[in-house]
Amino acid sequence: MRLVNRILILLFVFLTATCYVCFAQEQKQRLFQGEVNADDINIRSDSTMGSEIICKMNKNESIDVITQAYDWYKIRLPQNAPSFIKKDLVSPTEGKTAKVLKDNVNIRLRPDTASAILGRVNTDDTVNILEENGEWYKIEPVKNSFGWIHKNFLNKVQEKKIKLASEKNNEPIKETITVEGLIKPKTITSVATHKLTTEDRKLYLLNSSQEDLSSFNNRRVKISGKVDDPTKPNPIIEVEKIEALD
Repeated sequence: MRLVNRILILLFVFLTATCYVCFAQEQKQRLFQGEVNADDINIRSDSTMGSEIICKMNKNESIDVITQAYDWYKIRLPQNAPSFIKKDLVSPTEGKTAKVLKDNVNIRLRPDTASAILGRVNTDDTVNILEENGEWYKIEPVKNSFGWIHKNFLNKVQEKKIKLASEKNNEPIKETITVEGLIKPKTITSVATHKLTTEDRKLYLLNSSQEDLSSFNNRRVKISGKVDDPTKPNPIIEVEKIEALD
């Protein structure tokens, strides 16, 4: 019986340590910064529509995205998220702060040990106390508290900046492509001086120095560059790199 108990204890210690390492690694991650694209959007305790609602966010609020699971993003909780910690697991310090007394202490959605775990803190971490609630403190969400938002309600900030810049300048967002084919001069040069024809007979017009392109006349080449829409007939490539294949 003692052997079984020892095995169970060792197993518990191992699982706890593994979870803590994974959690610590996750704390350092940030996939990207996101921005909510609508008002009154639910932040949930898990990546399902039936999970508990932690709080709500509104349009243009920013948040760090940690990871993705199917149609959901895991995010750091915003400052309006409710968070609770048991009083006996912290020691109040100066002002409205308290220091955590143990490792792997749960931060919960409500002042109830059965409520959802939003995050964890460790020995000597500091929490900011908002108010007392019986045997619990309501605190500001700690950095490593997490919730879930459906990906339909979150945009990547960088993608938004690119889109806004393009709309402001009335310019399409350009895509980088690489194609191979035979390069030849064009007889009509109002749009481009050269063209490239691929093996499947797709035609691209080339925008670059006429002198540079002429040095590859009637040769098979590989070209990389930007194009507005590669699905359009005879798309124009702004050539960035060219190399001979023959």
